[in-house]
Formats: sequence, C-alpha cells, structure tokens
Amino acid sequence: MNVVQKQWNDKADEWMQFARDENSYWSRRLRAIVGLARRHIAAGRSLDVGCGPGLMVRLFTEAGFEAHGADLSENMIDRAAEILAPCVAAPRARLHWCPDGHPPPPPDGQPFDLITAIGILEYITDRRGYIRELTERLAPGGILVLANTNNIRSLFISLAVGSRILRFWPTREWGETIRNLARTGIWSGGHIDYPNADWIYSADALDGVARELGLAVLDGMDLFNFRWLDRDPLNRGPLMRRLARRWGWNHIGVYRKPEATASP
Repeated sequence: MNVVQKQWNDKADEWMQFARDENSYWSRRLRAIVGLARRHIAAGRSLDVGCGPGLMVRLFTEAGFEAHGADLSENMIDRAAEILAPCVAAPRARLHWCPDGHPPPPPDGQPFDLITAIGILEYITDRRGYIRELTERLAPGGILVLANTNNIRSLFISLAVGSRILRFWPTREWGETIRNLARTGIWSGGHIDYPNADWIYSADALDGVARELGLAVLDGMDLFNFRWLDRDPLNRGPLMRRLARRWGWNHIGVYRKPEATASP
C-alpha cells in the first residue's frame, strides 16, 4: 500500500461524514460541480475518478446518468457502495477499485460521455499524461471536468500559510505543511516528485494544458474555499468571476473532446 492509498483509507470514515452532511462545504462544492457539468451534458455514462465515498456518483445517478466511480482506496470504495446502494440495484458494478491510481477502462469497452476528476491532479506527478489518459477514455465529443488547486497565489492559501507561520512551532510536520501549502495548495503531498512534476497551479495553466491536448475549453468555476464567498459560485457577477479566477483556491474547468472525423 502506498502513502496515498493509506492516507485515503484512513480518511474514509471522515469523508463519509462529509458526504452524508448536505450542508458540509464539500457536499455543496460537489453539487455545484454537478450543476456546472450539466450545463454541457444532460445524460449519458459518467465516471468520477477519485470518487471517495461516492457522493458525486450518487448525484449523477440521481440526475439520470449511468454513473460510475473509481478510487485507489478500498475503504472509499466500500463507503461509496453504501451511499450508492439506495440508488442502484448493484452498486459494486458501478464502482472500480484502481490500486495503481490509473483511471479504469470502460467496463464493456464503450467510452464514457463524461469524466470528472476532482482533487486528483494535486497527487499526480505527470499531470499532462494523466489528463491524456482520461481523454482516451472519453467518447468523441465527451466532456471532461478537471479541478486543480491554486498555490500560494490564492487568498485561502496565503491566509493558511500566514496563520501557520504565526503559530510557529519548529517541528518537521510544521515545516512540511507550510511547504506543501505553498507548493501545491493542499496540506499533504510530500510524496509528489516535485522536481519532475507538472506545475499546473492556476486556472490559465489548466486551460492551457487542455488546449495543448486538443480539448476545447467550454466553461469554468472558481472557489475561494470560504463559505461566505462561495454561496452561489455558478452565478457570480463578472467582477467576482475575475477575482475568483485570480485569487480562488480551486479552479474547475469544463472541456470537450473533439468529435470523431470521418475517414476519407
């Protein structure tokens, strides 16, 4: 078991509580992401990579999708089966344990119409390669929804780093937390191969990588990670959209794979 699997196996019960609490910030964030995706696709076969306890899978199932989930944590897959059980007859058939961290192939060879990967890229060294893998599992014209964190540029991380510095305590954990926050925008992540990692830590950077890989940029949403600033992130005014894109903690981008072209 690698360090990422152990981290998320240990957190399975904690994140299950977040999933069951409709008012938790994480639950409201996922509902907003589902709303964003549904602006561009109404139904089809979906895959949530890094599904955790399965809330996104359940939300897309309730919206009429044939929704699947994948995770490298066995404990998360177990929790996802619990949360999906009231919605489908065989929840385990919709859930895929991927201990190597790679996205699963479609179970019957038919590609997915929608793939979401939220909170995944921060744990990947070759992010361009991973996005390419996800794109290969999409149907022509399919929708890819990706999220990445902004690092020290974001309001949330600047305040988090400042708070940690003020609470100075010269331990290894204290120093590693500050380094991880400044580098990646998340508290943990020392397992990442920093010298060789793709540094995709802004909305513009993520959109740029999508374009490099031939995807069309359709839409986006940015979250500050403050409840009072993220009350209705799908309907921000022009000024708040610009501020959130620059100073937000989490960018969610919506991209489309090109339609297949007929052979001459």
